[in-house]
Amino acid sequence: MLIFAAVACLSAMSAEQTKICAHRGHWLAPGSAQNSIRSLVKTDSVGADYMEMDVYMTPDGELVVRHDAIINGYKVIETDSKILRAQKLENGENLPSLAEILEAAKSLKVGLMIELEWCTSQEREIEEAKKCVNLVKEYGLTDRVVYVSFSGTIVNTLASVTDRPVMYLFGEIRDPDYANKIGATGCDFGNSDWSKHPEYFKRCKELGLAKGVWVLDGEDEIMKALEAEFEYITTNEPELALRVRRQFEAKKNKQK
Repeated sequence: MLIFAAVACLSAMSAEQTKICAHRGHWLAPGSAQNSIRSLVKTDSVGADYMEMDVYMTPDGELVVRHDAIINGYKVIETDSKILRAQKLENGENLPSLAEILEAAKSLKVGLMIELEWCTSQEREIEEAKKCVNLVKEYGLTDRVVYVSFSGTIVNTLASVTDRPVMYLFGEIRDPDYANKIGATGCDFGNSDWSKHPEYFKRCKELGLAKGVWVLDGEDEIMKALEAEFEYITTNEPELALRVRRQFEAKKNKQK
């Protein structure tokens, strides 16, 4: 049932325009910081489709939002949440929990692209994935979330417990067939994977997998990704990407 629902979701998405995802939120905006509440609010305010964020599970089982594995000398996966949550980001905010991000998102329109990071064991990764899906459901945001991960274990677990899109970030194995086997509904390519290995992109199309690409910050490369019909573009420059998408859509409409 979950597989059929995911296929239906992707079929509907294929007719829509490419989604612009602000990498770690719109952190280049004034007063912002990577993976912060402010970056979420700014992502929403400029009209980007998703805030991409990075989530770790702490030893005491809390999901926190942070990209780098260390903050102020503390290793995220080895430090309890009480200590981590007291750490300051570059803009003065405290390091946020996923629950805080979800609470803030409830009053906004922006979607959430949640990247779940590796844990210290497969058992912990399974726990992390299930806990994340349940928390998103608790906050009533299931329909606004896309999941991504480098971990095959996390992707496979997510695919078994949610009918939302689950993107495999090429990490352990660079193979669309592997992504398809573990239940991913799409592949998220690093820019070099896309530009140097067009066979990956072609195979995704053959398998009916959605395609995402990260991180594109230049006008020309964003336009090329739009022309290639990626479903997701992740960028540090969401305002630029939105402007390029408007240009692309206007050009496409003229050609009709």
